Amino acid sequence: MALRRATARGLALWVLFGIVAVGLRGIRWDEDYEFAQVIAGVVAYPDGHPLAHYARSIYSLQPRLPAALMAVTRSPALHCGVRNSLFLMATVTPPFLLGVLLTRRALYGHVAAALTLVGAHVVLYSTYPQFVWPHMYSNGHVGMGFALLTLYLLCSKSWRGGGFLLGLMPCIHLGQWTPLLFFAAIGALYLRRSENREIPWAKAAAWTAAGFTVSASVYCFTRMTEFPLSVSGPYVGTAETQAVWRGYMAHYASHRSLPWSTGHIALFAAPLLGVAAARCETREGGRAWPWIGVTAYGLCVASIVWSTMALHMLLGPKVPHVVVAWMPYRLMNHVSLLLVVMSVAAVAGRRDQPGVGWVALAAVTAFGIMRPLLPGVVNAELYTRYIQTGLGALLFLYGSAVGAVGCRLNGDRHFLIPWAVLGLIGWLCLAWVHQWGAACVALGAGAVLFLGRTIGQRPLRPARHLPAFLASILTAVLAYGQWAHREHLPVSSFERRMVHYLEGRGDGDAMLVTDYHQEGMQARTGHPIMTDMATMTWIPYRPSLGPALDKLYGDLYGFRFSMPPGEHRQPWFEHWRARTQQEWLRLGEEYDFRYVVAPAFIELDLPLAIEGAEQRLYRIPMEDPAE
Repeated sequence: MALRRATARGLALWVLFGIVAVGLRGIRWDEDYEFAQVIAGVVAYPDGHPLAHYARSIYSLQPRLPAALMAVTRSPALHCGVRNSLFLMATVTPPFLLGVLLTRRALYGHVAAALTLVGAHVVLYSTYPQFVWPHMYSNGHVGMGFALLTLYLLCSKSWRGGGFLLGLMPCIHLGQWTPLLFFAAIGALYLRRSENREIPWAKAAAWTAAGFTVSASVYCFTRMTEFPLSVSGPYVGTAETQAVWRGYMAHYASHRSLPWSTGHIALFAAPLLGVAAARCETREGGRAWPWIGVTAYGLCVASIVWSTMALHMLLGPKVPHVVVAWMPYRLMNHVSLLLVVMSVAAVAGRRDQPGVGWVALAAVTAFGIMRPLLPGVVNAELYTRYIQTGLGALLFLYGSAVGAVGCRLNGDRHFLIPWAVLGLIGWLCLAWVHQWGAACVALGAGAVLFLGRTIGQRPLRPARHLPAFLASILTAVLAYGQWAHREHLPVSSFERRMVHYLEGRGDGDAMLVTDYHQEGMQARTGHPIMTDMATMTWIPYRPSLGPALDKLYGDLYGFRFSMPPGEHRQPWFEHWRARTQQEWLRLGEEYDFRYVVAPAFIELDLPLAIEGAEQRLYRIPMEDPAE
C-alpha cells in the first residue's frame, strides 16, 4: 500500500513536470496542430490536394482530438501546449513507472526518469530519430510512450487497464502496436498453460474488447469522413502506384531503410541484462515476473526488427509494402529507453541486498549535472567525441548493472558461464565498432566488482538515497537549460511580414509554394503550403497518393519518385533558378498558386514581393506578366 501511494505521488509529480517544464521552455509547434487545421477546415486546401486527403484519412485519435477541439478554440498555445505536455509525459512517466515496477522503490523510478531526460539513450536509435523534449513531430513519440505505459500495466498485472490500453493502442499509433500484440499473445498462452487462476480472464478480455471497440469505431469514422481521391485535375498522376513505391523505397525512404545503426546495441544488451536479472530474482525468491515481462518485450522487438531486416535484405526495394510501411525499425527505440530503466533497476539491487550499485548511479547522475559545465573545461574535440552525447555514461551504467547481476549470480555456474560467454561475445562485437563504448562498459563492470570488495555490500541508508537526491538536482539543471533557450511558438520576422503583406493584398488564404524541406510554415502563417518535409513520407502510409505526389514533385521540383535520380540530376533549386516566368505562370494556373517562398541564395524570374535575410517571397503576376 505504501508503494502504491508513493507511485501515485511520483506519477502526479512527473505529470506536473510535463506541464510546468513546457511552460518554462516555451511551447513549440506541433504536427497535429497542422493536421487539425486541415481536418477542421481552418486552413483550406483544394479538395484534390494530397494533404486534404491524407489528413482526413489518418487512422489515429492523436490529430482528430485536436481537430474536434478546433470547434471550441483555435488557440495554437492551447493545442500545441497540450501536445508538448503529452510529449514530455511520454518521455518521463514510462521510465518512472517501469523503474518502480522493477525495483519496488519509487526513489529509483525517479532516478530512471531523470536519467532519461539526459537523453543518452537517443544515440541508440534506429533509422527513426529519438527525442526527449517536445519537438514538431510528436505522434511517434507519444505512441511509444503509450506503448510502454501499456507494457507497464501488463507487467504489473493490471489486467483491466492493460487490456483496455492494448485494445486502444491501434487508434493511438497502429505502427507501434505489433510488439505489444505479440507480447500479450505469448504471455496469455504462457499463463494459460501454467493454469494461473489469479488472472480474471473474462474481465481482462472484456476490457481489451472495449479498447478494440473504440479503435474500431475510430477506424469506421475515419473511413466514412475521408475524401475520395481526385479523378481529374492537377493532382492526378499517371505513374503506376507500385513504380512510385519502389522508387521511393530505393532512394528516399530513410525511415524505412535498413537500420545499420547503434540501436542494435540496445537490442542485444537489454535482453542479456534482463535474463540475468530475472534469474537472480528467481533464485532469491523475489519477483521475477516484471523482469521476465520487460525482457520478453525486448525479445519481441528484436525478433520483429531482425526478421524484417532479413526479408528486407533479401528483397531489396521490391520488399512488399506491408512489411515495412508501418516502420518496424523504429521499434528499436523502445528498447533503447528500456535499457536505461533496466540498467538503473539492476544496479539498484534488492531492497534487502542493495549492493554498491548506488555509487555507479550517483556517478552517472553527477555526470549529468556537470555536463553543461564541461565544454568550458574539456578540449572541444574531446567533448564532442566522448562526452556530448552521454552515451559513455549510459554504457558505464550498463556495465555496472552487468557487474551487479554477475555478483548476484555467483555460485550459479550452470547459468553464469554461458551467460558470461554470450556477454563477452557481445562486448567484443561492441569493441569492434565502438571502442569507447566497450571501454565504458568494462569500466562500469570493473568498478562495481572492485567496490563490492572494498566498501562492502550494505552501505549506510543515507548513501543509498544519494542517487535520488542528485536526480532531483539533475532534473532542475536540465529544466533550467531548457528555460535558458526558451522559445514560445517561434515565428520569424520574415513570416510575420509575409502574412501582413498577403493580408494587405486580400490573399489571406493564398497557397504558398516553398522548398520541400521546410517544416511548420502552415502552423506559423495560417496559409496552405504546397509541400513540406513530411509530404513525401505519406507515400508508405497511403500508396494511393503516390501517383499524385510523383506528378507534383516532378512538376515543381524536377524529380519523380517513379524514376531513378540519375547521376546528373539537377537539385531542385537549380530548376527554380532556371524556370522562366512563363513556366511559373503555367504552373501557377495549373495548381492554383501565385506566391513562391524561395531561399535567399537563389533568384527567381519573378517579381520580388518581400526580401528577408534567409528567404524571399515572389509573386506570380497572373493577370499581367509585365506587372
